[in-house]
Amino acid sequence: MDLSLISHDDQIIRIKCEGDISVPPPLPSRHDDPVAVLIRDSIENVFTRTLLLDCQACRVILSSGMGWLLNCQNWFKESGGRLILHSLPPLVRQSLQFMKLDRKFTIAATEAEALALAHGEKR
Repeated sequence: MDLSLISHDDQIIRIKCEGDISVPPPLPSRHDDPVAVLIRDSIENVFTRTLLLDCQACRVILSSGMGWLLNCQNWFKESGGRLILHSLPPLVRQSLQFMKLDRKFTIAATEAEALALAHGEKR
């Protein structure tokens, strides 16, 4: 999994994910989470923002990636932030649907829709 920072400000972090959505064992903690490491910001500050995770260039999601996303979802929720996945390829979307995880995450079809959700607009 390759994460690239697109942009960030006090409210919204935009990250592009490429390759297989996975992390090496063990699952990272809040302190060594790939998003927090990428931002190089205070951990609390990262998880209080809204993260738009662009998954368009992802091939598949492995079980470790599902665990990582669930942990991230919980850390954002606990801290008052939000995780929004967008532009999921069919195989990634189907994997989340099969595991019924599409109900757990906020998923937007496009980046524009994800930005609208981040700004409080209804879809």
